[in-house]
Amino acid sequence: MGMVFPSDLDCIEAGVMIDNYCDQAGIPTRIKYRIHLVFEELVQQMLMPRIDNPSIEVRTEYIEKDKRAEMTVKYNGEHFDPADSDNELSYKVLKSVTSDLRHTTIEEDEYTNQIDCAISE
Repeated sequence: MGMVFPSDLDCIEAGVMIDNYCDQAGIPTRIKYRIHLVFEELVQQMLMPRIDNPSIEVRTEYIEKDKRAEMTVKYNGEHFDPADSDNELSYKVLKSVTSDLRHTTIEEDEYTNQIDCAISE
């Protein structure tokens, strides 16, 4: 699933897109719930309030044999690692529902930051 969210992000529509993808891919409910949590805490609570004119791309892939989802979030703006955020509660939730949560600085046309994480049951 790849989605690019403009600055006028409709969070309800994003949630519907996540639900549709998870249902079509046969993703277990527990992982679907965790994908929603990662999106809500990282994108809505940590990135959207911090970035002026945000451009955020979220890609999620489900690996059925491993029963895990891999999520990549790319975003514009200055270097920002969620681990350094003042939003300790959102970061704590992220850490509790993901494994291998990594931030890297990237140099692409539109994006300057990338978060990679794995989500499993």
